[in-house]
Amino acid sequence: MKRPTDNLLAYLRILWRNKLMGVGLVIMLAFIFIALVAPLITTPNRPNPYQLRRDWSCILAPPGTPGHVFGTDDRGSDIFYGIIWGARTSIKYGLLICISQSILGALVGLIAGYYQGIVGITLMRITDMFLSLPRLILAMAFGAIFGISLQSIAFSLILTGWTRPARITRSAVIGVQAEQYVEAIKALGASSTRILFRHVLPNALSPLIIQATMDLGAIILSISGLAFIGLAPAGIAEWGSMIAIAQARLVGGYWWTAALPGIAIFLFVLGANLVGDGVRDVLDPKLRGS
Repeated sequence: MKRPTDNLLAYLRILWRNKLMGVGLVIMLAFIFIALVAPLITTPNRPNPYQLRRDWSCILAPPGTPGHVFGTDDRGSDIFYGIIWGARTSIKYGLLICISQSILGALVGLIAGYYQGIVGITLMRITDMFLSLPRLILAMAFGAIFGISLQSIAFSLILTGWTRPARITRSAVIGVQAEQYVEAIKALGASSTRILFRHVLPNALSPLIIQATMDLGAIILSISGLAFIGLAPAGIAEWGSMIAIAQARLVGGYWWTAALPGIAIFLFVLGANLVGDGVRDVLDPKLRGS
């Protein structure tokens, strides 16, 4: 009989062998640490610390300029400040979107997988309808209705992003529901709510966690992409917005204005994808050979 510590040791051995996941974890933890200590690394703007800090007396200063370690753009915005507070912005909204769409998708998938009659069919047709909605058009529509904001971007991404977790959870629930212990619990008269949340959901969590970790990098990329095309407020400390501001100066040789925020996006997305691959190796029984 396997003890819980045996499973833990097996997971730790997989993690030890997965060097790339370690690299990704270091990158992600570094960005999370930077986001948490942003007020200590830089003096926050007042009244809104998420706005870019501008120095109109120092335009297009190169990296290494005193007071502007990463230089400035053509509006005098400090690149270092923007990257630090942009990490705080992107990670906050990225985690919010990832967690929200996973919870919403899990609830829909649980119900659709457990009640496979008319309820399940209806929920999956609704899921297909939302799956067909284009994120870009939806985000633009929300921006026109509710105003240009990161909240509109987040809402549009959640509204189109919960469909994949719903499908994954439904498939996992159908598989778990066929197990004999679930049939035995039903025979004992347990309520549907108890069966769903005490017995079915815990055993269907692994694929949902894998999908959530894999989605995080794509969500950060989507936020930056939507901000780049102007769906985020002007002047906000966000990596995509900073690249949008900088694009007009790329031909002039002012590479740092776009390259440094772009490197920040690349590194975080790379770290998130490496961690996602590692989590999949740990939690997917087919990949760990058990």
